[in-house]
Amino acid sequence: MTVAETVPPTTPTPVDRAGAGKTPHLPALDGLRGFAVLLVFFYHYGGGAQSHQPLLRAVGLANKAGWTGVTLFFILSGFLITGILCQSPRHGNSLRTFYMRRVLRIFPLYYFVVFLVLAAAAYQGALRSGVSTVLTLATFTQNFPYFQVHGKVPAPIFHLWSIATEEQFYLLWPALLYQVRSRRSGLRLALGLAVVSFVARLLLWRYAAAPELYAQTLLVRGGELAAGAALAFAARSAVWPAVQRAAPWVGALAAALFAFTSGRAHSPQLEAPIQWVWGLPAVTTAFAALLVMTLTPGLLQRVFSLRPLRFLGRISYGVYVYHFFLLHNVNQAAAGVAHSRQGTAYEADRLLIAIAVTLLVSTLSFYLLERPFLRLKRFYPAQAETGPLLN
Repeated sequence: MTVAETVPPTTPTPVDRAGAGKTPHLPALDGLRGFAVLLVFFYHYGGGAQSHQPLLRAVGLANKAGWTGVTLFFILSGFLITGILCQSPRHGNSLRTFYMRRVLRIFPLYYFVVFLVLAAAAYQGALRSGVSTVLTLATFTQNFPYFQVHGKVPAPIFHLWSIATEEQFYLLWPALLYQVRSRRSGLRLALGLAVVSFVARLLLWRYAAAPELYAQTLLVRGGELAAGAALAFAARSAVWPAVQRAAPWVGALAAALFAFTSGRAHSPQLEAPIQWVWGLPAVTTAFAALLVMTLTPGLLQRVFSLRPLRFLGRISYGVYVYHFFLLHNVNQAAAGVAHSRQGTAYEADRLLIAIAVTLLVSTLSFYLLERPFLRLKRFYPAQAETGPLLN
């Protein structure tokens, strides 16, 4: 059954507006990605939580919720990747095309940073420990229990666990989709995986001696990717108008639940058990609703289509990778300017230097490193010439 047959013609889905059999590029999704990386950036550089000024302290406390930007990234990845796979034919060449396009997008920047980590280890005279870190990064296993990078490392790379989680999703999700025959079955599969992830967190934080060892695994964080995948199926089915109508109310209730769990935990950070078990699904639901509202013509779509946000979304991969990787350099520069490593002046200088350096490095990286590889995608066209994987 085609999309045109399942969705009332008076309520077009994003797929309908793009044309049958095509995966649309919506500018607002670039802006939403830019918003996600802003959340993560201010989580690491916002500061202000210890300020004696009420306004700065409130902003600082809000910055502690910036970890949610990773959840938004996961939801967007699940949505976009599943949309691509839905339109792919069921044969080996399709999978080769999918994986080559992912390689061209992820590997050049990622392995460039891995090389920089190795170079930093050699410069610091810690090549042996650096090689161990690099091998973990190079194999995308830094989110596995007992493989996670802790303690002294050549450069700040702790945030790269999320890339490992996404890569594992890219590896496994197409194989799972090959086991289903319809988008309705795919929707049930995605929702089922989200439930599995929730139950895993519930059991781990109830019974495991050290649940934090599993905090970055695909089992624990896969529910966010599955939520995005579920929306990709919903956007191509008759349920989409109902999802659009419910999104504002569901999003508001989920945001209220996250506010409640943050109050109980005395922090919006993802640390207390209540945040892992209830706060994380609340954030996932709220951002899934935000994605639905962004896909719907209206104010949010116009806001996220603003050019600065879209540009930030375009270079967001580099912003995400480099902003924390440059942490030591930013801190040293800010301390030199402010002649201190604490206080409002230091925090302000640190933020401004981080913004300037991250934008400069990420922009140069996009145009000089990433875009030449992205142009090679023309040899692996995404549009299918035969029937799609799921109808």
